[in-house]
Amino acid sequence: MSSPEHRLEIFLKRLENNKDILLSNKRRIEEFIKSRAAKGNAANTQTKYLYPLYQMNALGWVEKPFEKLTKEEV
Repeated sequence: MSSPEHRLEIFLKRLENNKDILLSNKRRIEEFIKSRAAKGNAANTQTKYLYPLYQMNALGWVEKPFEKLTKEEV
């Protein structure tokens, strides 16, 4: 059985290796996860936050930088 830290590490590698996600969005997601870690969130909680952000980008729902998204697009 893998640990929550290991699963988070694997997920972050998957994010980094995915060519369908904009580089700026990858960096923003990584910054967000680092900020969650700095605030003391557990690896399971970080993965919970990471999963929908990853899916939105990987499935092609988000095709522009996060900074330029409107509420309706999210």
